[in-house]
Amino acid sequence: MDSQNSELDRWATRAAGLLEAPPDWAPQRRKHMPPAPRPWILIGVTAAVITCFALAATLPPLVFAQALGDHFARIEQLWYWFTIIHAHPAVAHAPEVRVLAQAAPNPAGAFAPRLPHLPGFNAPRLSPVGPASFGIANAPVKLRMEAALDAEWSDPPEPWSTVHLTQGPAPVLEIPPGFDITTGFRNVERARALARQGALNIAALLFGSGARNRNLCFREVRLDTTTALLIEDLGNNSVIDRLTLVWSDAGRAYALRCGLREPIELLSFSEAGAITDAVHLANSVR
Repeated sequence: MDSQNSELDRWATRAAGLLEAPPDWAPQRRKHMPPAPRPWILIGVTAAVITCFALAATLPPLVFAQALGDHFARIEQLWYWFTIIHAHPAVAHAPEVRVLAQAAPNPAGAFAPRLPHLPGFNAPRLSPVGPASFGIANAPVKLRMEAALDAEWSDPPEPWSTVHLTQGPAPVLEIPPGFDITTGFRNVERARALARQGALNIAALLFGSGARNRNLCFREVRLDTTTALLIEDLGNNSVIDRLTLVWSDAGRAYALRCGLREPIELLSFSEAGAITDAVHLANSVR
């Protein structure tokens, strides 16, 4: 019996020795690896990307793209369609703007204009604009504008019928304390958000684009160096026939008014195309 126990002890000792680590062995520390993404998430993201590019490649040629190449402009147009067109705009009826005073322009005092640098925008008709002040019917507000310069293109590239770029010092807005600038707006919260961007936005929200007897849609768009207020003039049946971009940059205020050769429907892919082209045009001003 003792001999059997002794043989068992020797066998256990040899087996335990096989499990011992060699003298130069040290444990390896492994960094925590995050769990692999679930396959259905990867499939969903891939499908979304493929769908966006497929839509951009197959949608009918409603894009008014001329600056950065057709394919890139379609992607950018699709981006505007998702992010800007489907965001609720601030909407108001065009105010009745009145000219309170206007001085004769001084051609000798005109400054060097900054103009678009895109094909088809050459040699505009330049007209100095004299200092003026404006008011709104039934509203105690006043807008004073210093001498400015207007550049006009009467036969610009498609989709535009006419293009005006007016530039000069930022106008001065006079508003009495406590006056609610969002009176008459639908989507008041959006109007207030746009007004918080500065005095130039407030002036544009109050005085509009110069249109009469129509509704105006107000949105915000991003330019290369700043943000701009986009104003869309709505004609009959709520179609858009003119876009206006208002912004300031490098000590100068700008109003870019672009008439459309063919009206476009609100909330359409063509609307996103027109916004794309207007932004390209504004970005090229230098």
